[in-house]
Amino acid sequence: MNTTSEPNPGHTGFGSQAAQAKFIANQEEAENLNRGEAFQNMFEWMEEHDPDRLEKLLDNRATKREKEKKNANNNPTPSQTNIILRALQKDWNNTYFPHSLVALRDLIRQYQLLGVDEYYAKTLVFVQSSGMGKSRLADAFGEVCPMINFILRDPRSSGFPPPDKEIVSFMRDEPPADIPGPTSEQGISGGTSRDFLKKRAVVAWNHTLAAALLQASFETCKLAM
Repeated sequence: MNTTSEPNPGHTGFGSQAAQAKFIANQEEAENLNRGEAFQNMFEWMEEHDPDRLEKLLDNRATKREKEKKNANNNPTPSQTNIILRALQKDWNNTYFPHSLVALRDLIRQYQLLGVDEYYAKTLVFVQSSGMGKSRLADAFGEVCPMINFILRDPRSSGFPPPDKEIVSFMRDEPPADIPGPTSEQGISGGTSRDFLKKRAVVAWNHTLAAALLQASFETCKLAM
């Protein structure tokens, strides 16, 4: 026997939650179809009556999508960044294949046989794209040879290994504002401008920072030994 009852204020009148969800989904699908149909009608009308404006509109949409895609690639979300960093850390802790390390040691030994006094400094530069293993190679080399290694990456950037923030901050310390200029006008007229002397003072300041950092690192190594 069927009986009637008072309507439930908390009930929407569409049956179970599953039925309600289906009804909402059908509504959204109908709205999407209506929007698609309206867009198609507008597209056909513009194609017939205003093709130049349609072409410009399509070009703008393509440009916008390209920019959005580029921004998504250049600015990964925090979750994507964390996944990448965890993968890099895992690779870093894996067994290191020694081929690059052997090549580096052989290259350094060959350079030692050259007339190094003819060169400005004993410097070896690693030039390669990001993620190719430069830092990992340097770390592996430090396991077989005394080495002081700093990561000078911008603290705001992502990557592995993480930057040494205190060292980066120290190396970016600004030079004093009251750098002295030439002591007389004769110094200027002799071919040395104030701008040149100021730049030379800044170079001396940066050299001092680097020398101080290395000296402090050597002292720390002595204490550790």
